[in-house]
Amino acid sequence: MQKVKTGISGLDKMLNGGLIAGRPYLVSGMPGAGKSIFGMQFIMQSIQEGKNGIYVTLEERKKGLKQNFQVFGWDVDKIHVIEATPELGNQMWEIKTEDSFINMALNINNLTDAIKKILKGDAERIVLDSVTTLKMLYSSEIDARREVLSLMNFLTDTNCTSLLLAETFDDERNM
Repeated sequence: MQKVKTGISGLDKMLNGGLIAGRPYLVSGMPGAGKSIFGMQFIMQSIQEGKNGIYVTLEERKKGLKQNFQVFGWDVDKIHVIEATPELGNQMWEIKTEDSFINMALNINNLTDAIKKILKGDAERIVLDSVTTLKMLYSSEIDARREVLSLMNFLTDTNCTSLLLAETFDDERNM
């Protein structure tokens, strides 16, 4: 079974060499727990190994993300970033990649289409920050869960090792 290093040596040791390659993983925790930093480290490990990765941000603009990476001395320009953030005062979301800018309603299909365009290259890792934002797009918990499951199935089919980051709060027991 092939393993993928997380970039955190102690965690990789606990996991007997890292995460199982090609699978999606849900990483959840309270705000400020370090989920985004873990996602950044995971992508940068890929870059250090000479491979590409995709970081999908649903909350923070690329400029802010770049500043967060720079705190650790990491260069965000070396990774593919998909910025899918809400447009102020509008129901539309901007989905930006290095070579395209689309103003559309954010849904799982539009998001997976943006990821597929980049996957034509050689990306092996994907981080989605944060799946909690996707849940807000749906009026019912059932619809949200169905769409997140659809996203998990898509990520599994890509054969990329993926991290789906999610915020949890004191009153939430599950995603």
